[in-house]
Amino acid sequence: MSLDIDIYYDVVGRDDIKHCVHDQNITHNLTDMAEEAGIYGVVWRPEENGIEHARDLVGPLS
Repeated sequence: MSLDIDIYYDVVGRDDIKHCVHDQNITHNLTDMAEEAGIYGVVWRPEENGIEHARDLVGPLS
């Protein structure tokens, strides 16, 4: 399994406009490292761990 990371910014007041400023794909060979670091769930399965926005990762990744 791989992890796709896409970072967008929204135009205030325009829900229909989003601009991608970064996209990246991390391959499954890093999952063991993420598990060892204790961040697999929040990074690879954010929706199952209440992560909706990048700001939601600050606490778990600290």
